[in-house]
Amino acid sequence: MAKFPTEVERSITVKVPLARAYGYLWDVLQSSSCVPGLASCERAGADTYQFIFEARSVGPVNLVSRYTARYEGNGNDRITFHGIGAKKDNTDVDGSIRL
Repeated sequence: MAKFPTEVERSITVKVPLARAYGYLWDVLQSSSCVPGLASCERAGADTYQFIFEARSVGPVNLVSRYTARYEGNGNDRITFHGIGAKKDNTDVDGSIRL
């Protein structure tokens, strides 16, 4: 099965207290609604979530990207996530959210 690496980089300014922003982003099920093209996000274990994106088609090719990631946070200003390579995953993910 092919793997499709994904790279995303964005920076935004939100005028809310740091603790509020961290709390919102640490609630992955809630904050996943901000991810463009995401069809679903479900808990897959402790601090672990499965993301499935909407199907994309070009001609006869149809692709549904999916990955499962484990989240770690410092409780203050940084959240990291790492793909765990679950059985049906076809996208690698590794990154961080810095507040």
